[in-house]
Parts: sequence; structure tokens; C-alpha cells
Amino acid sequence: MSRGQRPNGSAPMRLRSWAVGLCVAGWPSLGHGSDNGRLGLRYQVIEEGLLVTSVNDGMGAREAGIGPGSVLVSADDHSLVGAPKGLRAHLVGPAGSEVVLGVRAPLSSEVRPVSVVRRLPSAQVPRNMGDRPAEVRAYRRAIRDQSRRKAVAATEAMVASDFGGMVPREAVGASLATAMRRGNRFARDVALVLATDTLEDPYLMQGLARMLLQTGESERAQVLLERRASLVPSDVLLADGATEADVGGGFQARALQVDAAAQMGNRTEASALARSLLRTHRDPVVGALVGMAVAEPTHQWRAVLPPVEPFEVPLLDGSTWRSSELNGKVTVVNFWATWCGPCKRELPELAHLYTERSEEGVQVLAVSTDVGDAEPVRAMADSLALPFAVGQAPELSERFGVGALPAIRVLGPDGALHYSARGFGSGAMEKLDQAIDQALEGGRSGGAPVANVWGPAASQVVLSQFFPVAGAKGLAVSESGIAVGAMGASPTFFGLDGALAGEASVEASRGQPSARLGWLDGLVGADPGRYLVRKWDSDGFSEWLRTIPEPIIDLVTTSTDVWVAGAESLYVFDSAGAFLHQEAVALTDLVVSDDGVVGVGPDAVIRGRVVRPSLPEDPPAELATTEAEAPLVVEGEDRSTPSAPAPVVQIVQNAPARLASRISSQGDLAGDVARYMVSGRFGPGGERRVAIVRSDDQLVVLDDDGTVHLVAELRGGGPMVAVDTNGDGVDALFVTIPDYGVARLDFRSP
Repeated sequence: MSRGQRPNGSAPMRLRSWAVGLCVAGWPSLGHGSDNGRLGLRYQVIEEGLLVTSVNDGMGAREAGIGPGSVLVSADDHSLVGAPKGLRAHLVGPAGSEVVLGVRAPLSSEVRPVSVVRRLPSAQVPRNMGDRPAEVRAYRRAIRDQSRRKAVAATEAMVASDFGGMVPREAVGASLATAMRRGNRFARDVALVLATDTLEDPYLMQGLARMLLQTGESERAQVLLERRASLVPSDVLLADGATEADVGGGFQARALQVDAAAQMGNRTEASALARSLLRTHRDPVVGALVGMAVAEPTHQWRAVLPPVEPFEVPLLDGSTWRSSELNGKVTVVNFWATWCGPCKRELPELAHLYTERSEEGVQVLAVSTDVGDAEPVRAMADSLALPFAVGQAPELSERFGVGALPAIRVLGPDGALHYSARGFGSGAMEKLDQAIDQALEGGRSGGAPVANVWGPAASQVVLSQFFPVAGAKGLAVSESGIAVGAMGASPTFFGLDGALAGEASVEASRGQPSARLGWLDGLVGADPGRYLVRKWDSDGFSEWLRTIPEPIIDLVTTSTDVWVAGAESLYVFDSAGAFLHQEAVALTDLVVSDDGVVGVGPDAVIRGRVVRPSLPEDPPAELATTEAEAPLVVEGEDRSTPSAPAPVVQIVQNAPARLASRISSQGDLAGDVARYMVSGRFGPGGERRVAIVRSDDQLVVLDDDGTVHLVAELRGGGPMVAVDTNGDGVDALFVTIPDYGVARLDFRSP
């Protein structure tokens, strides 16, 4: 049998690949534009002023000591609080002129005046490709050329130089795809040189294995994949420190192993690998590689979704589109812009889908987010001959949480939001077509599908409550209620009975982070990637705001303090917002344990707590007096009662037992396969379970033996909390379904 040929003589099956087009909307900038002088910073408008998100080198703001996380509250005599109209005019001015800014520095609540010189923005310096090592540059040039011999020689030279001192996958870059376009022999010879016995870059090893499989080198691919598997830690290391669990991580690499074994005719090995993989994945491509059936879901969780608030869009033909006139139809709302390349590719595909489904009553509304003149919007719509309604309403993008273009929102016959997506790539229209079917079904049947479920315990888990919040991202649960946060919007409060209790409120929604939430005499919230931490009081009103000088990664609260993981440091604040401590450690996950806070990062596991020494209840004997025997007070001597000692933050750093990016409160560790992880007593009868939301939005629940009891294909997976809500010793599992709300799951005994 020749290499690359299947036992039955058919062509090797190829695993799917994908790419997504995305246009990201940025914040306002004071570093580019007209000939007026600029400060050289970018900012986010919040209620308290302008939150600085980045600062340009060589401009006045940087030289004045203003950095990310600073809040600008005034410019000269003009307040920037409350987002006043024309605030930009207070910041720009003639080049060389000065402006006095009121600046609140990160970690501080005090405002200080800072003089900044306005300057003309300099041209952005392009990346210098010549900074790459000579061997890497020669390799890249050779791959672009047509000569196979030169490419092999350049590859050998780069490998001999240890990839020029670069990380191997960064040195290789996108050259593997270029090599494949040169033909199988060209690609195979380059891959065989790169796949050295000393290579230990799992990402590059996976890419090379795929290339070797596609060029008929299945045996070499299998060896490479087996060695890669030995370098990658198990998906989960349970709290006992010995039990490892497989929750379906490394899917693409493991699927390639199935393909390699099948190509080599090792049916037994291929079937065993596929069976293990299909235990946590329903993938027909892997099943087809070995002729194995894929499990079908046995249960489905459904939730009733609330209708969106009515909205209107002015159309290009002069009429007005109103959501109140949907009349039980499914509506696809597409957000786009004339400057967005992926949008230009998506709109014709959307037009084709519309012509196929319009007879079913499906509507499409294309909303341009362009600001200003409508003529470019009209010209593009006319050039594409769009057959559906087209309007211009940039303000609507904030309403629907659109941060990148293109974006899709599907409204069902019930007027509720049933589907959200961003970007355009292979399979986007197929997913939208399925979403339309689900919206039709969910809107008519009184419940939207939340998850397809299978596994031994699928029948034991019920979706007992659903807390609907459009744009849901964050979650905090206590014995008294639940708070659901949305990116950039106020958290919404519910009672545990599901009754809506209200939302945190200041006059506007600007700067109200709530993708990460915690309870502390009210709520504390932060958004990953941003710089701002806000606390609300128990009545839901904003109490204080603090910023840190680097992007936020995670946030948790104890009964007395707020712990914030930044990109490079850990920060601790007390309940009043006072800054207590900064620890130089990069963490990817924080959780609250019985004895404090636990965090994990690439180089450390930390345990921390705040100790508050207290004064003795009785004064020392030498200070105890009677009214008749008052002590003699010497002039200048301070005999007042001493104040309580300052809190002491105690943090212990240890080397991680294994590479992990997630940690549970009980010490379970997980790698990159887990986007979120929680442990608790939410199994039948209060048995301990670990729940993981994978990066592909699959919820996997396993026990202390590492046995998988449940897999649920969520329509989206977010933060989770396990809480005993009624004191019976059994936790309920709350799972965020991004953009829709929070599902409460209860596990019942069989």
C-alpha cells in the first residue's frame, strides 16, 4: 500500500479548516487627524471622565507621565465628567500649546493637575521586517521562490541556527501554507527538515503533521503527533494531585492522529483513538475516518427568552423600519460599514440566503454603522443590489453590543434575540441558516434551545431556571440573589425566584464593567482587557471607581476585599476602594477558597489573604484609670486611643505543579482547553463534581475519578458559579449563556 492511500483505496479525508474576517471598532483617538496639536492618547468615555486606554510614544501625554488607566476629569477649566458635548474640542489645539488636565492616576482616587503640550502626530513607524534574524529572512524568501532545493537549503540553515533564536512557530509564521501552494513534493521536503527530533513547539508540530499527512508521509506524521502528545499536559489535574482527566482538549491534533493511523491501515489503533475523542465530541469527520457512528443528543435544554426593547431604523429610501411591526417573523439584523472588507464579502452571501428564505417570512435588515453622510452607504448598497431593507443607525451598535464588524443578530417570531455572531468566514451562512431554523422553532414552541445534551447523566440534569439578560457576560450569585452583567452595561439583579429586582444605575451606562462580577456589600465589576473596576452599593448605585495601569485579566471578591489580576501584576483593594497591595505576578485565573484567594499563572500558583490586626478589647493596665484618678498628661504627649493597624496582605508564590491556565477553589487545575472551570457539590446527592466550559462552548461535567458524566453543546458558554442556595448541602450550577442570560442547572439523583 502506498503512503497516503486508504485501506479501501479512497482518497485521504482532510480535516476542516476555517478563517474568519473581522473588523474591530476602536475607541476615539487624540493622536491622528487634522493639523491641530494632539495629546497622543486614546480613551474610553466613562461617566467620570475619559479613561485612557493607550498612549503614543513621543507625544505630550507620554512625556507628562499619563499612562493607560489614567482618568481625565477636566481640561483647563472645562469638565470632562458626564461626557459633555464637544469634549474633543477642549483637548485639541494649536501645536505647541499647553493644556492643564485634571488627572486621576491608576490606583488612586485623587485628582492632580498635569500640563501637557499638544503636538502634531508623527507618522506611525512601520514594523521593520529586517529585525528578523538573517536565517529566518532567508528561509522566508526561499519559501516564496519556486526553487525546492533553495527552500530546503534555507530551511536546513534556519534549523541549524535554532530558528535564529526565535520561537519556532513565530520564525516559520504562515510559510507552511505558502509551501503547500508550491506542491506536495516542495511542502513535504520542507516539512521533513523542520520536523526535527528536538522540536518541542506543539503548535508547529501540529501544523507540520497536517502537512506531512497531506503529502503522504503518514508514518512521519504519526511519530511527530505521538511526540507532541507526550509534551502536552493532560487536560485536567484533579484536586488530589494524581488523577488526570480527558475532557476533549487538543481536538485537532488528536483528530490528525486518527487520520494518520487510518492512512497507515492501523484500524484498531484508529478506532481506539476515535472512540476516545468521540466520547467528548460529536464530530462526523472523525467518525467517518473509521466508519464509526457519532452519538446523538438525548436531551435538549430550552429557555424562554424576553423580547428586545422596541427600536427603529431610518432606511435609505426615507421610510422607517420598526421592530414593533415584525408580526411574528424572523429578522436577521446585519451590522456593517462601508470601510469593512469582510462586510463586503458577507452582504452578497446574505442576499443569497434572503432570496432562498424570504418566502418563509424571513426578513433581513442591514444596518450601516457609518457616521455622517449617507451617500457612501447608499452607493455601496446600490452597487451590491441588496434586495432587503438597508438603513443607517450607528447608535444601534451599542444597543446590541456590537464591538466588531460584520455582526449578526437574529430576532425570533417572539421578538427575542436568538442568535449573535461576528466576523465572516467559511460556514458563516450555514450557521446563520441553522440559527434561523432554531429561532423559528424556539419562537413558535415557547422556548429557545440552550443546549443539546448527551452522556450517562444527561437525564439527571434539568434546566430549572433561566435568567434572561441580553448581552449577558458576567455572573455573581449569593444566597440572596443573582447578578448578571453585560459588557459595558449595568448588571441586572434577580431574586433566586427569578423575579427581576432591578439594575445597577448611574445616569448613563458608560463605564459600567460587569463581565467579571463579585459580591462585597453590593457588586464589584470589571471587564477583561479594560482598566476599570467599579463598585456598586447594596441599592445598586455606583459607590466608587478605581483603575489599574494595565489590562485586567480577572477579578474576585472576598467578604472584605477586591482582588484584581492584571496582565503583569496582582492588585488588592479594600471594600472602600483603598489600594492595599501590588504583587508582581502574572495570573490567568483567580478563585476564592476557604482560606483566601488562589490564583494560577504560567509561572506561579499563589495563595493570598488580607490580615487585619485588631486592638485588644481592654486597654493595657497602664492606661486603665478611674474618673477620680485621671492620669497626668504631659504637654505635647499624645495619649489618644491608637488607631487600628493597617491591613497586611499576605501572598505566597509557588512554582506551578504543572502548566495550567485555570484553577478551581478546591485546587483542580486545567490547561488551555478550559475557558471556565468550577468545582462544587452539584452532583446527585451533593457529590463533588467539576464543570468545565471548553473553548468550543461545550460544557463537560466530570467526577473525582475523571469520568465524564455529561457533555452539553451550549449555544455559548461563559462564567459559572456553584452555590448552595437553600442550605441543603447540594449546590446548584449557574452557567452564563453569553448574549442571552444565565441557566440554573440542578442535578437530580437517578
